[in-house]
Amino acid sequence: MSFLQYNYCLLIIIIIYKMMRRHEMKIAILDDEIYYCNKIEKLIHENKLLETCTIDKYTKPIDFINRTKHYDILFLDIDMPEIDGIALSKQLRFDNIIIIFITSIKDRMAEAFGINVAGYIFKNQLEEEINRVLKETFKLVRQNQKIKIITKKEMYYFNPMNVLYIEYLQKHVIVHLIDGKEDIGYVPLKEIFPLLPIQFIQVNKNQIINIDNVCKMKGNIITLNHTGEEIEVSRRKKEYVFELIMKVMERI
Repeated sequence: MSFLQYNYCLLIIIIIYKMMRRHEMKIAILDDEIYYCNKIEKLIHENKLLETCTIDKYTKPIDFINRTKHYDILFLDIDMPEIDGIALSKQLRFDNIIIIFITSIKDRMAEAFGINVAGYIFKNQLEEEINRVLKETFKLVRQNQKIKIITKKEMYYFNPMNVLYIEYLQKHVIVHLIDGKEDIGYVPLKEIFPLLPIQFIQVNKNQIINIDNVCKMKGNIITLNHTGEEIEVSRRKKEYVFELIMKVMERI
């Protein structure tokens, strides 16, 4: 391998690492039995859908309640001695956290619902059910994400599902939407990129695409859904863009 080839491969590895690290899914497990905390953690790490995640385990509800960290997903035991899991979920309904109940008690399932509840898993079915539930939950997390961009003059909120791509044009950032576009003024693209969810990848110097709205990739040309617009991927980014598209598509 030549020096240039080595540097190119190293660049791809570094870019992919940074891309995947900046979007780590944050997961909490709350169960008074450490056995189940460890078991769920092991199963999550074995699941390729969430290969980039951090996991924190709690055996005491008070420790979770007093946390300072935000989580995307919470595995929550229903039957705990200090507090009822379903009651705790009601307190979390506006916390923008998706809850997966875990339980051994079948007669509590009628209560296991809420605006932020993805479902439940019986503890004796963890191995069989966790992959399915994680995939559904990952979709919910993506749907609940919001893009917030703050400029000197205004604050913008976008639903990621409505964004086709983001473009830096004549020193302005243009957000291209399914139903139009929004000029948010002068903001360096490098400041926008870290704010975006995992499905957004920069494909050239001036454009960031939303993988969820990609129709196809042929050669170094990406075609977008809804509008049929074509975006050119820079030559040096072609390989890692394709790899990232494949990684994210596996999680959809």
